[in-house]
Amino acid sequence: MARPASRPPAPDQGQLSVYAALRSDLNLTVMVINKTANNLSTTLALSNFNAGASAKAWLYAGVTERHPAQPNVAISGIRSPHLYLYSMTMLAIRPLLTRCPARRPGAGRTPLL
Repeated sequence: MARPASRPPAPDQGQLSVYAALRSDLNLTVMVINKTANNLSTTLALSNFNAGASAKAWLYAGVTERHPAQPNVAISGIRSPHLYLYSMTMLAIRPLLTRCPARRPGAGRTPLL
């Protein structure tokens, strides 16, 4: 199985870094670090991950500033307009949940002889 990935369209690791990890609960965590003295925005592209409709977002800026109550971010081409100067934005993206077909009684059982 291919691993999930996220990337900005034109990564410049000197200005913007993006890292992603698939957690054991199947949520994808994406960390975006703005290393510049300017506010930035970017659109992230996800591959090998079937994302749900939105992601939870946290913003860490400065040494002591933490802003965990950011508005949810829409997943359709994740656009992050709030990459504040010298900040880290953390996204927790739930997978798209699909319904499993109902199981018939006795299905998958081996008859005893």
